[in-house]
Amino acid sequence: MGAGNPKTPGGRNPGVNRRSDGIDSGVTQKQGGVELFETNSTSAKMSFLSSNIEKMSGKYPLNKAGYFGDKGKHARVIRSENPIKTSEEFAGMLTAGMSREPINNFGGWKTITNDGTVIVYRPITKTPDSPAVDININYSNNPVLKGQKIHFEKRKK
Repeated sequence: MGAGNPKTPGGRNPGVNRRSDGIDSGVTQKQGGVELFETNSTSAKMSFLSSNIEKMSGKYPLNKAGYFGDKGKHARVIRSENPIKTSEEFAGMLTAGMSREPINNFGGWKTITNDGTVIVYRPITKTPDSPAVDININYSNNPVLKGQKIHFEKRKK
């Protein structure tokens, strides 16, 4: 991408985003109907999402294999006294500083990170009282985080 694109008279490649310091920060493109953002710097590709994962690691650690929570029957599971509140907090921390796009009439939303990872928050799922966060890395080059579905369940006493 970029190498074959003609430059505009101002020296920029079409579709290239320029940071305030004048450095090209990336290219926006569409792939499979999803708008992706590809940065020009390998270190910048993961910085935003990686920073959020690091900040939330005390409360929601990512295991060495790249997963949050415990292994469940069909999805990862994070248990708490208040699954709704916990899911909102988790999704908010994971996507802090990123824009959200509403996806339904039930309060759900999605975020596409700067490396192409798609994060979807679903407060209402087929499982009663078990909101979910889906992490899709199909369009991502994320070396740390694995694609996963995380359900939030009430902790059994």
